Amino acid sequence: MALAINDIIKYDENLAQNSPCLAHSFDGIHCSSNGSAIGSHSIAKQAYLSKIAENGEVYIWEKNVLKMHHAHEISNGRNHGIELTRWGIKKASVFPGFCKHHDETLFNRIDAPILSFDQEVLLQMHYRAISYEYYYKKNGVELIEYTLDNSAYDPEIDQVLCNFKLGLSDLELEKRTCENAYINKNENNVVKAVIYSFDTSIPVVCVSSWTPCHTINGETFFESLEEEHAPSIGLTLGMDANNNAFWAITYTRYDKYVEKFLNNLDSYRNKRLLDIAILFSLQFSQNACCQPSWFDKLQKWQKENIVRNYNRLSEYDFEPVTGIRILNESYKTTKVL
Repeated sequence: MALAINDIIKYDENLAQNSPCLAHSFDGIHCSSNGSAIGSHSIAKQAYLSKIAENGEVYIWEKNVLKMHHAHEISNGRNHGIELTRWGIKKASVFPGFCKHHDETLFNRIDAPILSFDQEVLLQMHYRAISYEYYYKKNGVELIEYTLDNSAYDPEIDQVLCNFKLGLSDLELEKRTCENAYINKNENNVVKAVIYSFDTSIPVVCVSSWTPCHTINGETFFESLEEEHAPSIGLTLGMDANNNAFWAITYTRYDKYVEKFLNNLDSYRNKRLLDIAILFSLQFSQNACCQPSWFDKLQKWQKENIVRNYNRLSEYDFEPVTGIRILNESYKTTKVL
């Protein structure tokens, strides 16, 4: 017998309510709130969200657990697409990731306007991006296991579970690497980055993690995530202390796939890279927020392109994010790191 939708939603809510601080594994002695996680902003409220908010609200992809994990679409053979919805910035991008102490101390440099991209800032950006993805991947594994244990076996959902477990294993490694780097504030350059700066502000901000499996213009690296995969990278699209946009790609392992992705990205440095960064963030991350009036004013085909590509069921079923103009203004791109 299939699980009732309310049972799945209740189980997901229970996971969130009982989440421990993600920093407990390496700094548990300093955990506050008995080690329980609070609502942590994965995207800094003052440094990023407040700059694009209108009446205290932003657009963000709706947090429907069934749609987020595609469990309902796969098991029922239909696609109820996720839409951008208005959220207040007090709740937008919030997840139960860290206790109050670690939420305030581990990200203090990036919760304030960024003046320079030093080693500690790179570490904090990467750890936040990885932690956010780790939390949702871990909960996804538990939720799908619960679904499979309490309903008829479905090979397609089982395959989704395998993919989630593979991604979670890689994220666990990235998470531990970052936590070890906190000992000396990344002085050994464990977390590295490529950062592009733009002489304009932006209507979209994003903090996420992604496994490079193709270039931004559509060249696939490998056939399936089960056979081979690249290390997770962090992707932060934000604004610095001067309100200039930046796109930071952070990583700890530089393999052939990360190299290929970064080289491909750099080939578009002077080909409206900020447009590419915005489209990539909106289409490949559930944790992108945008200015409501900016999105509302887009042409119909631009909106449809964003929503269609976000709701794809396969990582390989995507349209290139190159060659699409999404911003009206001209801007200059500088590679700062």
